[in-house]
This record gives sequence, C-alpha cells and structure tokens, in this order.
Amino acid sequence: AFKGGTSSAQIFKAGGYRFLHIALEMQAGDPALEWARGVIAEYPGLPTILSTHDYLSPRGTRLAGGFLDFTLVDEQNHNTPQQIFEKLISISDQIFLVLCGHYHGQAFIQEANSGGNAVYTMLADYQDRGQVGVDAGQPLGGLAGGPVGLGDGWLRLLAFDTARDPPAISVRTYSTYYGETSREHVGYGQKD
Repeated sequence: AFKGGTSSAQIFKAGGYRFLHIALEMQAGDPALEWARGVIAEYPGLPTILSTHDYLSPRGTRLAGGFLDFTLVDEQNHNTPQQIFEKLISISDQIFLVLCGHYHGQAFIQEANSGGNAVYTMLADYQDRGQVGVDAGQPLGGLAGGPVGLGDGWLRLLAFDTARDPPAISVRTYSTYYGETSREHVGYGQKD
C-alpha cells in the first residue's frame, strides 16, 4: 500500500494467469504515480489492471477536471486524468485495463499506449439508476427527470476468457437486488 492505503496493489490468479491490480487514489499525485511505476517494475510481465475514481466521463473522454477537481486546489499533489494517462498508463505497457467510476453512467474507450498496445478503459457507475424507487412508486423527477438515485445494487462483472487467442473479456451488468443482469431486467432506462 501507499501512504497508509490511499493506493494499493494486489496480485491475484485467474484462468491460469497471474494479474497485478493497482488501486490508485483519485487524481493521484506524482508520488503515487512513482509508487505505481515501482510496483509495476517489481512485477515485470504481469498483465496489470488499474482502478481509479475520477477518470472517464460518460461520453468516453478523459476530462481535464470534473466538478471535484483536486488539481485546482492543490496542483502540486494531484494530476488530471490526462496527466495520469501520460505519466503512468501510456508508458506502462503492462497496463491493459483501466476501471473507474465517479461519473454516473457507463462508457468504454480503447486507445493505444506508447508501445502501440491496446488499453481498454471502462466507466461503470450506477448510483442514479433508482429502479428500486420506481418499483416502489416513487415519482420521477431526480437527475435529468429520472428516478432519484438509490443504487439498486448494480455492479459490473468481467469474465476473462484466457483460452481464446487472443484472450477476450466479456462484460455483464448485474443487480444484487434484482438477481438479474441488466439485459434481463425490464425497468426504467436500463441498458447494459
């Protein structure tokens, strides 16, 4: 862990592979990025997944700063999502997947790192779905005229098929409350 746990790293095994996962604090500063580069260097060749918070918008773009832009308050100790890409992700060939939240919605982009290899970035944030409230009779009128965000227990499930050549990742959105995937559930504004 870095700075008592604000960022951390884990190694896990799945599908016959070892993976490195780095959980990076929101708008991480240069010391945290240096720590992450050191962890990657310590485990050369491990496919690496990076999780962070405020990184990708629902439109599939990295924002210079959102409504909680730490770089405006303390530029010396924080980086924008673009700076994190340039200072860590694009130069770390092991990073193949970036997962993030913060902005309500879903988005996906694929781009190349400095080595020309694909980096897949996925936003998944379901705070504003509010289907439980709609089912309970709550009137619409929340964010953008929809339901008031209550959650509904939606989460993203990623399945890694390492037997394929090349390996593939399939994605499903599942609700622990409904016990269904988003595609199975018929509700207000649901989409996978």
